[in-house]
Amino acid sequence: MCDFLSHSDFANLGLGVIIESERHLSGAISEIRRKPGASIFPIEQAASEILDQSEDVPDRLALRIVEERKDGDFITRYRKTEGSVNRAILRWAWAPAVFMEVDRTWRFQRFRETGKYYEGRFVDLPIRLSPDDIDCDQLEKEIELKLGLTEGCNVNIWRDLSIDSGSDSIILLVTTGGQNVRVREWKKGLEPRPLDYQPVDEFLISYTPSRGMIEVCAQDPVARRVLGETFAKEILNVDLLTRPLSWEVYNLWRFRETVELDVPAHLEGRVLATSVIEASITAGFKGQTFSAKCGPKDDMRPFAERLLSAVRGLPGAGRIVRVLIHVTYMPHGKERTSSFSFALSGKNRSTIAGLRQRERISIANALMEHWKVVEKYQSLTGLEVGTALPNILRLLDHAPGPVEADMIEGLGGDIALLNKASIIVRRGLADVVLLEDELWDLGDNAILKEDGSVAAVDSEKREGPTIPRKIVEQYEIRTDEILHEILSAMTFLKRTGRRVSETKNLWRVGNAEIESSTVPVWIARNLNDGEVCAEVDTALRKLSDLPQGVILATGESPFQCLGCHVVIPISSCLGPSKEADPELLKEEFFVGRALAAAGERARLLQVGTTLAKLVVPGKGEIVVNGKTRVDATRLLVDAANAGGLSVPTGDICGDRMDHPRQVYGTALWKDLHPKFIESGGRGSWRIAR
Repeated sequence: MCDFLSHSDFANLGLGVIIESERHLSGAISEIRRKPGASIFPIEQAASEILDQSEDVPDRLALRIVEERKDGDFITRYRKTEGSVNRAILRWAWAPAVFMEVDRTWRFQRFRETGKYYEGRFVDLPIRLSPDDIDCDQLEKEIELKLGLTEGCNVNIWRDLSIDSGSDSIILLVTTGGQNVRVREWKKGLEPRPLDYQPVDEFLISYTPSRGMIEVCAQDPVARRVLGETFAKEILNVDLLTRPLSWEVYNLWRFRETVELDVPAHLEGRVLATSVIEASITAGFKGQTFSAKCGPKDDMRPFAERLLSAVRGLPGAGRIVRVLIHVTYMPHGKERTSSFSFALSGKNRSTIAGLRQRERISIANALMEHWKVVEKYQSLTGLEVGTALPNILRLLDHAPGPVEADMIEGLGGDIALLNKASIIVRRGLADVVLLEDELWDLGDNAILKEDGSVAAVDSEKREGPTIPRKIVEQYEIRTDEILHEILSAMTFLKRTGRRVSETKNLWRVGNAEIESSTVPVWIARNLNDGEVCAEVDTALRKLSDLPQGVILATGESPFQCLGCHVVIPISSCLGPSKEADPELLKEEFFVGRALAAAGERARLLQVGTTLAKLVVPGKGEIVVNGKTRVDATRLLVDAANAGGLSVPTGDICGDRMDHPRQVYGTALWKDLHPKFIESGGRGSWRIAR
């Protein structure tokens, strides 16, 4: 029995007092939920969080944070409390700050291990920092400004004790109001009613001074990058324009060359054996992989060769996505050997942090560096961005999808520079069949041998029919990184929270201040394609509540406006030094805004009284003949240009007809509805938007 809980919230709501030792987890929480007061949303949410913490969070982690944050009396009471559910309730009721820190610390550790919504970066020189050194108010203002958080934000800081009590890591929790959400609330015996609420958005930032490592967890990749850079600049005083941050990723491609792992000289005697015991590769089908496994003392090479042979020739197959490594070592001060395993599965994804013991973590990190599994990437400096920006814009028109190295170089891209900034990511080699040998001017044909190596074989000496091939290196162009570099160069844009993708070729990125007014800004690609322009134009016309804005085109566009918005090539906003100039943006906007405003209006080009052409921006044009039809169409066009009004059916049809189909005729009406004319609701019609 443990008498510990008499919190006023529970007492006032009639939830009672738990005075028993812990029973089954679900039963303990169900008892809270069955009380009448549990229907109140915060208590129900608290019950769910208490259950999650009691089931998932290691008790030693919670105890570390309690001992770090609370006084002796509470620690004594906490130690006497039995059961993980009772301890979780005690944290929630009497130490809500500790309850929150326990949950977010554990959540951050899970993000780090799985790589979900996670990005880790390194400062070139470690900078010592403690929670007392951080000005939360100033940091909140900078984050609000950089992410465009109109609701404001709050920052909480505590030490990260997930590894051990001597850790120098700190965690920052940034909370802000998220997007409004509407759900249906169902209650027994009552009609369902809509419930509007604003869930809280949370971002987690961690900094480890001993490693100089900044880690950020956020769902939006742009928010992850902006938060990391803001923390570095405002707290660590690292100016990214002159001294870029670097971060590390895992290059699993090296395991295609060999699965043999040697032990570095400085770890001999301490590390006894290392081996790959599992490898997974893509099967050529989305989401499917093949795996090979063996024991720690087995040779992985024949298994790996058989695995690669099974998928050779399949498009998109053979890329290594996961490797499991087994390590046998002699623990410090022990006489018996021990072993552990850790997995690598792509960019920044590993289970090293979950090893828990500092000795194992240090050994794993040392082995990674020795095997050159870790590649270091760097953000582009201001000079590099200015030089590479025109080429980066051309790349965005070809993303996403794998592209060949020759194509990137043909667009003017520097592969080494782009790869260093993680704008492009190496996917591997591809065995391409050439339809015309003369196209490549090859004397010898390159082929992919059984062992995975590349060799040149003369076509005359090849057995069987000649099938010219070429081994090419393929890269993946990363759209998120390109958009980030573009926005970093255009510092005059004020970002509006998360970047919104209107279509696969159009992104809402922020606002710009022009003549004391705020105009929305989008980035669009492939506007030299008529179908893409029509798609973008349609998407913009659905956003009827926005003022006239700017569409920054990555390339040239035959259109000066889409909807009521001005199309401006990004290259037109670059000054002599290839840096973005806000004055050039304003000049281009002033030149095109009158034409763009006119382009929003529907027009009726009339010849005489019986023939006219209806032109609807973003929809096209169609010929209308007959005086009655022309007069009805003129009425609809005038209403649309007067503010998007709808015209009653009676005004269009008169007294003798009751539907516009009768005015236009069945054949013409099929072409007009719903592309050019649509229902305005309640017996009215309007020009389609």
